[in-house]
Amino acid sequence: MWISTRARGLFSLMAGATSGGIAQQGFVRDLQISYNVAAEKYKFHTPHGTLIL
Repeated sequence: MWISTRARGLFSLMAGATSGGIAQQGFVRDLQISYNVAAEKYKFHTPHGTLIL
């Protein structure tokens, strides 16, 4: 299937933005899990700590 050069660039931009957003969500989720585990293990509490992440 033939796709114009302009459309190909647009598709690559959309794919990059989507994958970047998914990767960022995964990273933030990992930070939240790490914070929750550390807070439970070491018994410390930061006010609104999960919201900061």
